[in-house]
Amino acid sequence: MDQTLTGAYWGLPLEEVKLRTGLYRKTVGVRDHGDVAKVQRDLKEITQRTGIEDLNARQLAACMRGTVCYDADPSVHPPWCDEFPPQEPNAYCDGSVSNPAQKQFALGGSGVWHKGRSEADQPTTDFEKRYLLTSFKDDGCEALVRYTGHGVDSYRTELLGIIASMGKPGPVHFALDNHAAFDDSMAIIAKPAEETRPRKPWALVKNGDLLELVHSVSKSKIRKSITGTWGKGHCTKEDVSSCKVLESWFLGNGRSDKLAHQARVIQGEWGDCDTCTSFLAVRQRGYAKFLQQISNRTFVFSFNFKAC
Repeated sequence: MDQTLTGAYWGLPLEEVKLRTGLYRKTVGVRDHGDVAKVQRDLKEITQRTGIEDLNARQLAACMRGTVCYDADPSVHPPWCDEFPPQEPNAYCDGSVSNPAQKQFALGGSGVWHKGRSEADQPTTDFEKRYLLTSFKDDGCEALVRYTGHGVDSYRTELLGIIASMGKPGPVHFALDNHAAFDDSMAIIAKPAEETRPRKPWALVKNGDLLELVHSVSKSKIRKSITGTWGKGHCTKEDVSSCKVLESWFLGNGRSDKLAHQARVIQGEWGDCDTCTSFLAVRQRGYAKFLQQISNRTFVFSFNFKAC
């Protein structure tokens, strides 16, 4: 499928499509309403500037995600800490994935909200400067990290958020709503470093690239200063009023969820890539239906021809 958002699925420009009825134009992929046309103009400008006009839709989405860059820099470590973590969470982390059912057009990001952290008392660390985009607000510090490379899913973005939360100064009590990521990370953090290295290489372990980072980053920070909490995700005010969750959890989880969405759309020079890949994902589903229609009609024609 071509990277165009307004023309036919195979790349025929919008102005060259001669079909008159809206149904026929929609069947071959033509979309000419305002939102798509604007995104198409922005996308064309970016592809011309970067010299990737010849890429198809999946290759374009892969360029927007970028290449894997999670190899730990041996010269950059999170700040060492030998204090015990607080009883209440001080770092709420979350992950976000767009188009999770279509991996070719999925974008991911992770967000962390450090509750009550001030720049004067806990300034940005070298680890955060290297891997995160941080900003200080009146009620704490916000940290964003975008997911790069292939294999994006909710579990991996949640792990990335845990790793990002450990970059702050002082002890860390992170909180998240993904049970699998919480269990796997705590299985590493709760034990001495010598006991958490797998028998086989990390590269052969599922999601081993990020789990190895959990291992190395927590080891550098000192594991007794790190703990975590799991809780209900996407909770509502009704959950708070019915005492299913605490109000602090409701606020912290909601804040980190919004930050994760912001991190998802930070893709460097690619502009509004989240909207662009969402349009491409919709087009891919329409293209599959279009090909299925062609296949069905070809079968019917062939069957009738043989019957004659």
